[in-house]
Amino acid sequence: MGMGLNMNIFDKTGKNLQDLLDFTKIQFKDAIDHGFNAEWLGPPRGDLSNLYGTKLDYFKMILSILKDMGLKWPIYYDFYRPTDFSQITSAWKDAFLQYGFEPWFNGVDEFCDGSPACFREGRTSSTMLEHIWKSQVIHSIGAKIAASGAKAYADRLLNPNDPIYTNNFPTGTPTEPEDGAMYTVNEPYIFDLGAGRVTKTPNRIEMYYWQPEVEDPWYNRSNVGYKLWDSGLDGIFSGASIYTSSTFYKDFEWVYPNKHRSNTDRYPSKEGVVPTMEWEAFREGINDLRYMETWKYYDDAVAKTNPTLASQSKSVVDAVSKRYRDDYSSIAPAGFRVPMSQYEADRKTIIAEIEKMKTAAGPIYDADLNSDSKIDPTDLGILKTDFLKLTASLANPKSDIDGDGQATVKDAGILMSQWKP
Repeated sequence: MGMGLNMNIFDKTGKNLQDLLDFTKIQFKDAIDHGFNAEWLGPPRGDLSNLYGTKLDYFKMILSILKDMGLKWPIYYDFYRPTDFSQITSAWKDAFLQYGFEPWFNGVDEFCDGSPACFREGRTSSTMLEHIWKSQVIHSIGAKIAASGAKAYADRLLNPNDPIYTNNFPTGTPTEPEDGAMYTVNEPYIFDLGAGRVTKTPNRIEMYYWQPEVEDPWYNRSNVGYKLWDSGLDGIFSGASIYTSSTFYKDFEWVYPNKHRSNTDRYPSKEGVVPTMEWEAFREGINDLRYMETWKYYDDAVAKTNPTLASQSKSVVDAVSKRYRDDYSSIAPAGFRVPMSQYEADRKTIIAEIEKMKTAAGPIYDADLNSDSKIDPTDLGILKTDFLKLTASLANPKSDIDGDGQATVKDAGILMSQWKP
C-alpha cells in the first residue's frame, strides 16, 4: 500500500544550493521515518531559481535524494494548463528511469466536466477534457498519470461512448483512463468498499486523500489505518502536509472555510521538523496498518496447514477492523468516534493474534532475494555470489534465507523448493 504526501517544500532562507538540499533531506527523512513511501513532487518555488538551473535539473536532484532515502513512488505535478503540456517530454520520463523510479505524473487536479455544479478555481472550462489532453501527452512518452477527482468522473474516462469523447474527438479516439485515481476521503465508494457493497475498480491504482488543515489527530489516525485496511484500496495521500510560505509560522493565517492554521501538519526548520499531534497521529495510523499487514502475513501461512485456526483468527481481526467502519464521516462528533483507549486495546488484540499465528506458522523463509515477486535464476545467481559466506560478508543479506548466519546448501535447497518464475 502507498502512503503518500504532498509536500511543497523550499527554504526561503537558503543562501546556496547545499542549504536547500540539506533542508529538503530533513523534511523527506522525517516523512519516511513516519512510514510514508510516496511523494507528490512539485516544481521549485520561491526566489531560488539561481541555485539549481532548470526545473528538470532540480527534479533530478530531488530524485537522487529520494532514491538514497529509499522512497518508493514519486509523482511529479506541474504543467497545469493545456499551454504547458508541450513541456512534458521524454526527458522527464528518462529522469524517473535514471533513478530507478516508475515515471508517474499528476493530471489535472480535481478535474470535472465544467458544469455549473463543478466550478473549479473560477473556471468554467471542461477540466476533464484538459485531463484527457494531458493524459494523451503523458501516455505518448511512455509514462503514467494519476489525478484527483470524484470517482464518477474517473469512471467516465473508461467509457469510449461518453459524451466527453463523442463531443470532442473523432470517432474511435482511444479512451484515456487514469492509471491512478485519488478520491476524497468522503467518497461513498470508499464506504461501500468497506461494507462489501461494491468491488474495487480493476486495472487502476486507487487511493483517497484529504486536506490536513483541521487540527484533529483522530482524523488522521482514523483515515490512515483501519479505514484503509477495511476499504482494500491501494493507499492514501494527504494533501499539502508541509506548505512553506512567507507567513508560514503565523497562527490563523487562512480564512477558508474558517480561521485555522496553514494547510499543514508539521513545521519545517533547518534544525529538524517541528512535529504536531496530527503528524504523530499519522505514524500511529500507519503502525495500525502495519500490524494488520503483519497479522495477514502469518495468517495466510497458517491457512495452508491449519485453515480452521486461520479462520478463527480472521474473525477476531475482522471484528476489530469493522469497529472503525462507522468512523468514516469527515469530522465525526466526538460521541461517535472510537476513543483512543479502544485503539490501544485493539492494537494489543492484533499483536496477540500475530504472536499466535507466528507460532503456528513456524519458520517462514523468503527466497525472493531481489524482491521482484519471482524466484528464478536471478535469485539463484545472487545466492551463488554469497555461497558459503557469513552474514556479515553477504552482498545481499537475504541470501541467508534461514537466518542461521551463513549462506549454505540449506539456503539453496529452500530457494529451489520455492522456484517460481
